[in-house]
Amino acid sequence: MRKSFILQNIALVLLFSSSAWSVGEGLGPMAPAMNMPGQPGYSEPSRSNNQLDYRQRDGQDPKVQAAVEDIKAKLTSVIKLINEANAPSSSEMGDIEKTIKSNLGYANRMAPTEKAYFQTLAAWYNYFNGQPKKARQSAMAAFQADKAEINAKITLIAMALANDDTRSLKSATTMTKPKNADSGTFNDPTQVQMPTSQLGITLDFNADSLIPSMLGQKMPVSSAKCINGTTLTPAGKTLYAIIWNLASIGEAQAADQGGAMMPGMGMPGMGYGGSGQQLTPMQAFAGAFQKHFSSQSVAFLGINIDSAEQAPAIMGALAKNAWPWAQAMANDSENSALAVLAKTKISSPMLVVTSADGTIIYAGSPTGVLPRILAQKVATGAASNLESAVKEYAKNKPEAPASEVNTAETQPTPAVAPVNEPAAQVEASPATEEPQVKAHKSEEETFNPQASKLYEQARGQMKTAKVLGYRAPIDMCRTVIRDYPETPEAEKCRQLLREVPAAKRQQFGVTNEEMGQ
Repeated sequence: MRKSFILQNIALVLLFSSSAWSVGEGLGPMAPAMNMPGQPGYSEPSRSNNQLDYRQRDGQDPKVQAAVEDIKAKLTSVIKLINEANAPSSSEMGDIEKTIKSNLGYANRMAPTEKAYFQTLAAWYNYFNGQPKKARQSAMAAFQADKAEINAKITLIAMALANDDTRSLKSATTMTKPKNADSGTFNDPTQVQMPTSQLGITLDFNADSLIPSMLGQKMPVSSAKCINGTTLTPAGKTLYAIIWNLASIGEAQAADQGGAMMPGMGMPGMGYGGSGQQLTPMQAFAGAFQKHFSSQSVAFLGINIDSAEQAPAIMGALAKNAWPWAQAMANDSENSALAVLAKTKISSPMLVVTSADGTIIYAGSPTGVLPRILAQKVATGAASNLESAVKEYAKNKPEAPASEVNTAETQPTPAVAPVNEPAAQVEASPATEEPQVKAHKSEEETFNPQASKLYEQARGQMKTAKVLGYRAPIDMCRTVIRDYPETPEAEKCRQLLREVPAAKRQQFGVTNEEMGQ
C-alpha cells in the first residue's frame, strides 16, 4: 500500500514537471531552473537586465517609445539652454509643460533611466516656473529612479540650493558624491574627467567638486581687513568669496590673461560665458563680480590663504592681475573670522558663499551652472524665482486652454516678473494701464523697468570696464537705445557711450548716432 502511494506521487510529479516545461517559448525538458529568490545560485538581476525587462514589457509599445523620445528631446534642449547661460522662453516653457502633461501617463512604464529623464525635465520646468519646492521633489524622484544618471545628480544639488536649504544641500551632495571622496581638499574641476550622461548632453557642473564637510560651518565675517589697508564690512550681506593661494593661480593665469573677460561674458542673461567656452575659476568669479557687484545684498571678496610670510609675493600677484574686488588674507591676525579657511587645501581657486548669518551654503567650483544660479540668487534676493532677472527678457506666458489648466498646479508667479515687482504689474494689459499713463507725465510716462535695469547694469559695469572690458556695457547701452528709444534711460545710455574712451568707441564701432550727436 505504501509503495503504491509513493509510485502514484512520483507519477504526479513527473506529469506536473512535463506540463510545466512545455509552457513558454524555447523551453524544453532540458531547460535550466529559473533564477528565483530562495533557489540555489540565485543572483539579483543586473541594472541592464532590469532595463531589458522594461523594454520587453513596454518598450515595444509605440506610444511609450514616442513619449521617451519626446522627453529626451525636450530635456536635451533645456540642458543646452542652461549650459549656454540662457533660460527657456515663454513659448518653450509652454511646449515643455505640454510634453510633461501629455506623457505623464507613460512615466511608470519607462525604464529607470528614462524615468530619471522625465523627472529631471519636470524639476527644471518647476524651477523656471518659480516653484522650487516642487522642483526639489521632482529632482529627488529623478535621483531615486536612477542614481547613476549624472544630470539627475546635478539637478538634485541645484534644487537644494534653490530652496535655501543647507541641510538638504549637504545631504544631496553627500548622496551624490562617491564614498570616501570628500577629503576636504578642493581640486581643479577642469582637470577632472566629468561623468557624461547617456542622454548625450550633460549639465555643465562637476558635482564631485563640492565639499560637503564645509557646508553648514559658521564663518560670520562682520568686517575684513583688506590687503590695501581698507576694511570691508559684509555684515548682514551674503559673502561671495574666491579662495586662492599663489600655487593655485600659478599656471592658470597664463590662460586667464590677468583676469580679463573673454568674449561673451557680462552679457544680459542668467550668467556669463554664454558663448560656451571653458572659463578659468578667476574668470568665472570675475563674471559674477561684473554682473552683480552693484547689488546691495552681496559682498565680493578674494581671500588669500598663504602664510603671512608670503605677503610680498601676494602683493606682486595682485599688482599683476589687477582684480577689482577687495582682497584679504585669512592668516592676518586681524581677520580671525577667516581663520576657518586658513588651512583649506586647494589646487585651484575655490568659491565659498555664506548666508547673511555667516553659514557656509556653498563650497566648490566657481565655474559651471550652479555658481551662476547661486550668484543670481544671492544678488537679487529672489527666493521664489532665482531666474527672475533672466525672465524679463521673455514675453508673458500665454494662458493655456481652460481644459488644460489645473488651478492647483498652475498658479506660480509669472516667469517674467521683474525682481521685487508684483506679477500683476507685469501681466497688466495696455488698456488697464492707460488711465495711469495719462495721469502722469515726464519720465513716468515712458518708464520701462527693463530699460532701467539694463541701464543700471551698464552704468555699474562701466566703472570696472578698464579692467574687465567695454564690450558688455556698450552692448547693454545699444540694447536700451535700440529697443527703448523713448525712455529716459536711452538718453542716459547715450551719455554713457560718450564717456567711453575714443579708442574704445572706435574699437567697438560706436557711432555718432548712437551717442546722440
